Amino acid sequence: MAIEDADARPASEVGGHEHDSSDALRIIRAAMDESFAGVLLTDTTGLIEYVNSSFEELTGRRACDVVGRSASILSTDEDLGQEIGAALRADGQWRGEIKSKRPDGEEYWMLASIQPLRSDDGEIRHYIGVNIDITERVRVEEELAESEAYWRALVENAPDLIVVVDEDGVVSRLNRAPPGSTMEDAVGRLVYDFVLPESREAWRKGLAEVFATGRYVEFEVTASDVRGRARWYAVMLGAVRDGDSVVAAVASMRDVTRRKQAEDDLKDREAHWRALVENASDLIAEVDGDGVIGRLNRDPVGSTIEAVVGKTVYDFALPESQAVWREALAKAFTEGERVDFEALAADGHGQIGWYATSIAPVCGDGGVVAAIVSERDITVLKEAEERMRAIATAVSDVIIVVDGDGVFLEVLAPTMKEGLLVLPPDDLRGRRIQEFLRPDQAELSLAFVRETVSSGKAREAEALIELPQGPMWLSARSAPLSLGDGSVVAVIHVADVTERKRAELEKQEAETRMRVQFNGIPVPVYVWRKCGDGDFELVDFNDAAARVTRGEVLKMSGVKASQLYADEPEIIDELSRCVSEQTPINRKMWYQLRATGESRYLDVTYAYAEPDLVLVHAADITERKEAEERLRAIATAVPDVITVLDEDGRVLEVLRSAEKAPLFVAEGVDARGTLVADYLPEADAKRALAFIKRTIETGEVQESLEDLKLPGREVWVAARAAPLTPADGTQAVVMHLLDVTERRRMEAELQRLREETEARAEEGVKRAAEYGLTFREISVLSLISRGKSDKEIAVLLGLSPFTVNKHSSNLVHKMGARSRSQAAARAVREGII
Repeated sequence: MAIEDADARPASEVGGHEHDSSDALRIIRAAMDESFAGVLLTDTTGLIEYVNSSFEELTGRRACDVVGRSASILSTDEDLGQEIGAALRADGQWRGEIKSKRPDGEEYWMLASIQPLRSDDGEIRHYIGVNIDITERVRVEEELAESEAYWRALVENAPDLIVVVDEDGVVSRLNRAPPGSTMEDAVGRLVYDFVLPESREAWRKGLAEVFATGRYVEFEVTASDVRGRARWYAVMLGAVRDGDSVVAAVASMRDVTRRKQAEDDLKDREAHWRALVENASDLIAEVDGDGVIGRLNRDPVGSTIEAVVGKTVYDFALPESQAVWREALAKAFTEGERVDFEALAADGHGQIGWYATSIAPVCGDGGVVAAIVSERDITVLKEAEERMRAIATAVSDVIIVVDGDGVFLEVLAPTMKEGLLVLPPDDLRGRRIQEFLRPDQAELSLAFVRETVSSGKAREAEALIELPQGPMWLSARSAPLSLGDGSVVAVIHVADVTERKRAELEKQEAETRMRVQFNGIPVPVYVWRKCGDGDFELVDFNDAAARVTRGEVLKMSGVKASQLYADEPEIIDELSRCVSEQTPINRKMWYQLRATGESRYLDVTYAYAEPDLVLVHAADITERKEAEERLRAIATAVPDVITVLDEDGRVLEVLRSAEKAPLFVAEGVDARGTLVADYLPEADAKRALAFIKRTIETGEVQESLEDLKLPGREVWVAARAAPLTPADGTQAVVMHLLDVTERRRMEAELQRLREETEARAEEGVKRAAEYGLTFREISVLSLISRGKSDKEIAVLLGLSPFTVNKHSSNLVHKMGARSRSQAAARAVREGII
């Protein structure tokens, strides 16, 4: 069928369907009428001579409308007629696809074949065209091509490495070349060749589970990059099914090295800083196997050490946490292992919070003898972790296709990872970004999409986005995608990186917080690191150390201990012993400060911190040392005998003045280690021991006045006892003893004299009536007659000196005497007193 732009001839001229009446032509026409394909017959110039009914159905054109017209009306391609004509002239035939339109404007495709019809002498008389409708096939092929381009863009632009493997781990397809290889080299190789040996087992187990169960599997592996450095990858492995059979596995591998490094770095730094401040910030207690608290390092919140000691840890743990406590204590005491856990507890104000608790066993010759419990209030951190965990477990990566106006064309997300989406994927299609973001963030997101679409290049960005479910750090990677209609949209892979950002921020906050706490320790702290040559290097110090050394410690940073303490080798020995024994060392000593030249008395504690650090706490206790010396001097100068006794009545210390009369034991005799029962009769010793135990049990100051029968004499002793907890944790009392025998004798004499005076005063009351003297004035007058001063009279009568003086003035006036002496003499003569 030569399609040329020839002038149409009337149907009558070409004869319509009856143009050729030869038998052969009639047979051909009969066959064409029955054919399912559209058939047309043209002359050698391309004018249509005949069409069958299938042609009319295919083209939507009736025979009467096309016969006599050029076949070029069947194509919308102006150049196609010239191409067909050239093919017919060259090869005598043509075959191809033609795009055309029906009279109603509907487009269709047909597969056309044009052959010549020759006469017996070989001359071309006609051209016959056979046309088959392939519109549906072309539509399917176009949709398939568009879909394939769409999905290829999604996969090839994915930030993950996507690999298809068989059950043996052989790579069949992948979206890009793995590090250090090419696409051609990777296909056909085992996936195990691209990971480090220690990660191959994880791959084997993952493939076995996917092919056995068809379930989704996640794990992490390590591989080397092009420089030979180890990189971490999170692998998400899923099944590729053919019916009910798993025929392959597809793995999506994401580089998570930065997250792993951030996590590891955070762990290392937290361990380092925790070692620096654990003795200053945590609540530390010593407990026995039953959880009974023996000692504390400071007052708990809302309570005191005294109120807590003797109680059990279960008194402060909430009911739901007590089982955890019992299990942890049992493990520490039976297995001798450190136990860490988190539990709810209430402080002294009744406030409930989360506490991170560590229980470390204290081992003796017979096994675990106690446990050290360290508690830290992590309520705020726990609440923050719970909030972040709720967000992190609800979100994951999603793929979004967005046009330049911010309309969601497609949203892809695994069923178990739709938490990042505001609505289910199907409900998001057709909605706009502006509906879910703040105006400023929506504008930034649209700019990101439009830049991708206009530039035709991939883009990456990270931002903190305010979503309806809360703020999230999102990482977005976009790539342009051309659709079949010529429009360009953006394919965006959105990943939730909140956890990584949180880890980075927490690392900075933890380091800042630890540094603040470390610098807030009031005691100078110096951090030494063991060197490979057995020496130590000063690597850190707190603000207190800088103040004490007046900034000189700054010059010492990085200096070796062998240089600083060349004349004090015992300090280097103690540093080495602390590291080798991994146990605290305490030493009190006089030390000359390098910065000021002052000699100060220091309480130095060497504490080991993993892996090779020694924390030196150097507390200046010079004032305390001097106060102790002053106290000892005072104690030996006062009339009291000061003795320290344990709960069994054993003498631990005795302080008294040298000239004082001996009490219990003779001066110069060392009574330490002896018992009160060695010096007192059995009854007195029992009373003394009961007095000591009462002081310890009540925890309150006790006072007593006792008549003791000592060897060779009987004395009255006033005792005042106060509870004392020595550094070793034992129970003791400090007892002040005062010999009041003489005072008791004087009090008895005064009482006798008072009674005698009052008896005489009563006899003279009647004689004193004429002077108007009161009973009290007669008593005062009687004592004046005996030569007593106002002060002595005041003591005897229990009055103040001022009151006694007032009574003296009154009685002198009433008796008309010139002085108190004259009044006393007259009273004696007249028998008043």
